[in-house]
Amino acid sequence: MTMFNLKKVALFVCVLSVGVLAQSSTAYSYTFVDQSVTKINENTVLFEVKYRLNFLNRDTRTPVLASSRLGVDVPVVSYSFVDKAGEEVAGVESVSMVLSSAGLHGNEYYLPAGTPGIFRLVSIVRTEADFSTEGLALRVDRLPFTLISDEGEFDASVPSDNLPSYRTDYFMP
Repeated sequence: MTMFNLKKVALFVCVLSVGVLAQSSTAYSYTFVDQSVTKINENTVLFEVKYRLNFLNRDTRTPVLASSRLGVDVPVVSYSFVDKAGEEVAGVESVSMVLSSAGLHGNEYYLPAGTPGIFRLVSIVRTEADFSTEGLALRVDRLPFTLISDEGEFDASVPSDNLPSYRTDYFMP
């Protein structure tokens, strides 16, 4: 075999390997995009965490609902409010949900394979508490999603070591 033919064969094997691996693996991304904290009035603050989901080879569902309370029976994005020391702040009352232009399927958003989606966890907090010394931030504690393929459904979530970036800046009145 000549050197030219050997190079052709090697190139063909490389291209074939990449094609086979791409078909058998799940290309995915989950990315923190942005955050904001907006004071609406003296007692009301709007927290927002924006993130992106995109799975190349799998349809995806992710919750519309969000909760700071554990023990909820439906899929939810879980969050808490923390001070500058990273300690959870008890007694913060909030109303929250995830907003997106993605299609709905029951109480979850639905993304077809290869379709990216931008999601916004928004939380409105009304409080009389003084956070002027320790601040207050919204931190995402769990961001679940379901991957769907011909083999079935697989429940997953953004890995916990990625979640520290999924939080807002600290609100300081």
